[in-house]
Amino acid sequence: MDELTAATGKNPTDAGPPLWDRREVLHPPPLNGLLAFWTLLIAAAYFLLLVIWLDTTPSRDAVLAISRIGPAMLEVNLGIVLAAAALNLGGLWALVRSLTRGARLGLALVAAGGFLSAALLAPRVHRIYYDEDIYGIIGLSMATNGRAIMPTEAEWRLGRFVIHSTPVHPQASFQETHLGHYNKQPNALPFLFSLIYRVFGPNERLSHLANSAAVGAAVFFVFLTAWMLFRRESLALYAAIIYAAIPDNLRWGNTMAVEPMASAFLAGTVFCTLFACVQPSASRLVLLASLAAFTVQFRPEALMIGLVVLLVFVLYRPKEFLGNRLYLAGLLFLALLPHHWCHIHLVRGHSWGAEGEKFAPHFLWTDGRRGEPGPTPDPMPIGLAEALSTGEWRDGNLAKNTRFFFRDPLDRFPPLYAWLFVLGVVGGGSFLLFADWNLQRFLQTAVAFLYRNAPWKEKSVPLLWFGLFWGIFLFFYAGSYYYGADDRFSLLCYAPAALMAGVGAETLERLLGLFMPARASRTLVVFGLLIVFSRYIGVVRDVGEEAWLARADHDWAVEMARKLPPDSVVLSNNPSIFNLCHLSAGQIRLAKDFPERVDDYLRRYPDKVFLHWGFWQEVDPGHREYGETGLVLFGGREATEVERRPVRQGTYTYSFRFHRLSPRQVASEGGASEGAGGDSSLPRRPTTSPTSLPREAVTEGPEGRRSYLGPPLPDRPE
Repeated sequence: MDELTAATGKNPTDAGPPLWDRREVLHPPPLNGLLAFWTLLIAAAYFLLLVIWLDTTPSRDAVLAISRIGPAMLEVNLGIVLAAAALNLGGLWALVRSLTRGARLGLALVAAGGFLSAALLAPRVHRIYYDEDIYGIIGLSMATNGRAIMPTEAEWRLGRFVIHSTPVHPQASFQETHLGHYNKQPNALPFLFSLIYRVFGPNERLSHLANSAAVGAAVFFVFLTAWMLFRRESLALYAAIIYAAIPDNLRWGNTMAVEPMASAFLAGTVFCTLFACVQPSASRLVLLASLAAFTVQFRPEALMIGLVVLLVFVLYRPKEFLGNRLYLAGLLFLALLPHHWCHIHLVRGHSWGAEGEKFAPHFLWTDGRRGEPGPTPDPMPIGLAEALSTGEWRDGNLAKNTRFFFRDPLDRFPPLYAWLFVLGVVGGGSFLLFADWNLQRFLQTAVAFLYRNAPWKEKSVPLLWFGLFWGIFLFFYAGSYYYGADDRFSLLCYAPAALMAGVGAETLERLLGLFMPARASRTLVVFGLLIVFSRYIGVVRDVGEEAWLARADHDWAVEMARKLPPDSVVLSNNPSIFNLCHLSAGQIRLAKDFPERVDDYLRRYPDKVFLHWGFWQEVDPGHREYGETGLVLFGGREATEVERRPVRQGTYTYSFRFHRLSPRQVASEGGASEGAGGDSSLPRRPTTSPTSLPREAVTEGPEGRRSYLGPPLPDRPE
């Protein structure tokens, strides 16, 4: 066979004018010194005012102010994004029209397939308890009260959601205000939920659908980003298919977790960066700045996307740094985030569920824990040499998070995609085949394959993107994808991983094209990817065992919320569940710390005040004490158990219960409590002493070790 050269230029199926317009007229005008001076002065004054305000304002007052300012700024931010998108609608449509008809059809099918797979194949459950309820209740608070707060006590009155003021314990954290708890996570996701709740009221199904739609939107952005970088429609299609067919992506896409939406907005920001670089203009930079400002408010580490944005401008539009408009766009970015900088400052000392170090190099090669496994093992970091000699390095985040992609025992990420990623990194250039094979020619082929005409500039964008959002968690004490439900962190690097795997799949297509027609090789690769996905459909449909006890409690609480009278009041460790089901609810500690509040509810809603004995009462002695105190004060020996739900796993049995509370004055030893009149639509069950719960389930586990079979704490690291 004579020398054959694979095509490395334009794909014959590509259409439209050249993507990267390099005309000099598109370069920004020369830097205006006076305008640059004012830009720097405004930015410096901006941060100085923030520092002064934070230094002179008590932390709890600052939290209350930020909880009010944050939703308003997010609303302004989203309005600018939509307005800028409308201004650029013509350019966006021209970009889509530059694709061939087949590419547009393929993009529509893959994006729709990603959305439908997440919405219909994956089970609609919560996977991180009870944080998803927290996102929902903060969204409800934003929609109805304009505050980014998780209420301690709230009441539905004639269709209106009213947050009550509750005294704050003197030793409580500054995040505990009289209105509720201020969450450590930024509030972009709750804000998006609040938009849904404004129109439809609290609706968990629509909240899940929003995340499923985010999967479809991310597919769209991944396709266009791949096409804009590499100018090959087949490569873009492969990247989109791979992203839409990652099982863990779809599993989390039907939850209320923040990561699916964050992943979509990160992909959208990178796309808008390329869109701005293709033909720079003020309107495109406004779209980029406003969307980036919204994106960084999903997760704390989302700020790193700024490094990817800078890299794209350095590679494709370096002369933008010699003009004013890029810096003015940066000033807009800052102006939209005063509340976010304050948020980061206020929660910077949060424990994130850890008593010791949160970020450290030794988490690369050790999990920092020794001894018998248990709920709170003592952190004991060790050195690299000792980790290598003892095999401890296998427990480090580097080994675990690498193994996740190549050999995950739960099959959450297909290994083929990881090997395509590797092929995309090392390959992508031209390659040669010769009839007279020898070592010299083979080495020539290998070198050409790796470096000759390889799109290193284009590949550097997804490689940096992946490196940042995969690498940051290697130094986090809970950054392992095998730590509880923290595989959700991997979602943030799936888009760049799919881009590089798309390069690998396109390289494989060209290799196959040496032996068959191009259409046949492309069809073979597409069907191969679909067949691989079909093998993982069972993984997508699997609920999993993670947080099984909390899931059982949550599902039963929602079921009971539908049975209770519509004007009921529930005391629970998780009042958010009931508030989102249109029931009044408050923290269970109200019964012990502020019994007069419960007295008031019993007076206004006789026989309709309930105590939810749930997950936390079963696994935590401190929360159990709050529940027992509430039952003793507001029921005594006559505490009425209206419903019980035993759950079992192996030899362990847990019992979730609902009790109807009664006034503190008891009429007689065997009679009903005074003031608790009226029959209930719920059946009365035999009473049970609050102290007769099974304790062995949370004290002794297999082989006599202490065991914690429930999920991590709600305050666990994210």
